[in-house]
Amino acid sequence: MTQCSSRDRRARRTFLCCCLLLLSSAAAPVSAAALQGQTLADALRALSGPGLQFVFSSQLLPDSLRVESEPPGTGVEAARSMLAEQGLALELLQPGLYAVVRPATRAADTAGATSGQGAGAAIPEETLREVVIAASRYRVGDSVASLSLLDATDLQNQPGIGDDPIRALQRLPGIAHDGVSARSNVRGGESSETLILLDGYPLRQVFHIASYQSPFSVIDSSLISGADVYTGGFPARYGNRMSSVFDLHGLGSPSLPRRSFAIDFFNASARISGGGRDGDDPPGSMPLDWLVAGRVGTLKPLLTTFAPSAGTPSYSDAYLRVGGGDPSALRVTGNLLIARDEFRIVDEDSHEQGDLEGRSRYLWLRFDREWGPTLQASLWVGQTRIESARSGTTSEPLIALGSVDDRRSSQLTDVRTRVDWQLHPRHLLQAGFELTDEQGHYSYDSEALFPDDVATLFDRPTQFQRAFDTDADRRRGAVFLSYRSRIGDSLIAEIGGRTQRLLTEGQAPDWISEPRLGLRWQVSDATRLQVNWGRFHQIDEINELQVEDGVNQFPAPQRSEQLILGIEHRLSDRIALRMEAFHKVQTSPRERFENLLDTQLVLPEIAPDRVSVWPTHARVDGVELSGSLDRAELRAWASAGWSRANDRIDGRWTPRSWDETWTLSGGLLWTHGPWQLGSQIDLHRGWPQTDLISEADGSLQLGERNAGRLPLFLQIDLRAQYTMPVSIGELQFTAEVMNAQGRANECCTQLVIRDGQLAGRTLHWLPVVPSLGIRWSF
Repeated sequence: MTQCSSRDRRARRTFLCCCLLLLSSAAAPVSAAALQGQTLADALRALSGPGLQFVFSSQLLPDSLRVESEPPGTGVEAARSMLAEQGLALELLQPGLYAVVRPATRAADTAGATSGQGAGAAIPEETLREVVIAASRYRVGDSVASLSLLDATDLQNQPGIGDDPIRALQRLPGIAHDGVSARSNVRGGESSETLILLDGYPLRQVFHIASYQSPFSVIDSSLISGADVYTGGFPARYGNRMSSVFDLHGLGSPSLPRRSFAIDFFNASARISGGGRDGDDPPGSMPLDWLVAGRVGTLKPLLTTFAPSAGTPSYSDAYLRVGGGDPSALRVTGNLLIARDEFRIVDEDSHEQGDLEGRSRYLWLRFDREWGPTLQASLWVGQTRIESARSGTTSEPLIALGSVDDRRSSQLTDVRTRVDWQLHPRHLLQAGFELTDEQGHYSYDSEALFPDDVATLFDRPTQFQRAFDTDADRRRGAVFLSYRSRIGDSLIAEIGGRTQRLLTEGQAPDWISEPRLGLRWQVSDATRLQVNWGRFHQIDEINELQVEDGVNQFPAPQRSEQLILGIEHRLSDRIALRMEAFHKVQTSPRERFENLLDTQLVLPEIAPDRVSVWPTHARVDGVELSGSLDRAELRAWASAGWSRANDRIDGRWTPRSWDETWTLSGGLLWTHGPWQLGSQIDLHRGWPQTDLISEADGSLQLGERNAGRLPLFLQIDLRAQYTMPVSIGELQFTAEVMNAQGRANECCTQLVIRDGQLAGRTLHWLPVVPSLGIRWSF
């Protein structure tokens, strides 16, 4: 008891220290000297040095542009000041490398730099296409977004396992995660309720080793320039998921640097790009641009040597993009993303042995066409192929005996389009359609046998057997339309909706309607209010049939309604605050399956603690407060949230297994010369758990489902990076530590035999996980 209290006190002290660091400001700058009167190009060369380089074109910085006044500070701060005088800005390409750019016209979703006092402040007359109506939207990679908690390079450079953009997005408010899996639960929803897109195309199976923990996504963060993240209330152009959208944007062309090679404890990767326009291209030419990237996992030799009981994962992915043309005529981009993974494990503690394999392939074409600044259209045509295979056994005679043989394949063909038409500076129409054809094959066989006392404890039969071998065929179509209008000088409204029709072989067709409404009121230059209401449906896709738990028919479409109220205020052009309240009601949840005690099993469906959870409806309510600080060398963000995620089962409200109740998180990235230091804190109330109760005679009783709570979850991740110029390009050296404070965060309970009787043993999430890496870019 004393040891536990001491550990908690140390954790609290560590958390408070990191909070103080988060709220601290950058050190006072040192004045730059002798820059006034120089050309801007020469001044930037004078500021350059080890760990700080600027790239620019002579057309953008001709010799006629000179430094008009001595800039304050040094380095990046001085460069920003000089360029701002000429209407130019810096874009961070990677730590220590900046490009001089012309800033895009500040979108109407940006609050002013000052705190205006008058109500009904006018919204600038920019194109309505860029206006943000959704309250729960976070743009990653746009410094003029309404609230940017992560910069584009933050996807690569904040602490995290495997250099993974999906894991990096888990830092945003309202996203619950366990620190192990790249999957997450957004505002109380299931992990399957997130729509993930890459350059507008849906990625259905985006995780490596998806049938066990899903530790990494199949996307390298170095391929991503930014993302639009909706944690609720997303517009009508997104559909068939109920909770959230991760809309990832790939690198533009040409991308800098052109070549990159990296290796760390998790991955070895390479990226090469080429083509695109340059100053020697004749007018009207449309050269091809291309990008090739690949990764292979490096965990297998490490785990084989240092932790053989954890299994031997083998995974890889590759991405190819070729594009040509200009959107003003027609731009065509071809994309290919492939991934494979294998996992072998012999777990002596749980007496499980498993062999897991997965393959996925995404092939799509994207067509973009612009008819002037008022009309743009995009078309996607593609095909997805997903295959998986599992086999394994569990062999603890006093707890469970069983085996699984699981083979599945699915193919989805998509055609989707989107058109944006600016009818008038105050009126915008967005419309499009989606067509999906799906085929799947399932071959599944499992059996399990439980001793009488185990079967009695979990109230289930002593044995079962499942066999399933069938094909499925489905087609789905959707049409969406939204109308956005500027009302007066301070109010923008958007009304829209989707309608979908589902055709499943052997079932009657379903029609689904989804009205959505958004309002945004610019109260002052620095403050705005937003309201979103909408109806959202989710139809299980062909690869989501839960055959492992005896489900042989697709469930009816799930439905939820969401209401979100948000207020955002900018204290300055560098500090933004946001508060949101949300209410979600789900009226037709599907049946799902969970393990009451142990969530880390390789073959969870044949474990004795597997149960069906089928609520009549669900409800999620919450409030989130978040803020960000963006200075020349320091970026910091923090959020706090309170929520309740409950299911209605047998007339009673029961917390969902990922309900956190309250959560605190924060992080910072500090860049100074060749150094970049980062930290991230995640703190939340322990997730619900089902207790094992020991009786006086040593026997066990099962407590009420999710009536207990795990202890407090706290994880601190740290990262340090040093950039060193070399004769060709530069080298980046990285050191990371996940769960740096070494806290043993409890995750679940494993059923074991102790002294001839059933007993429970506590399991934990990640221990301290170090990593070292090096990247060469040129």
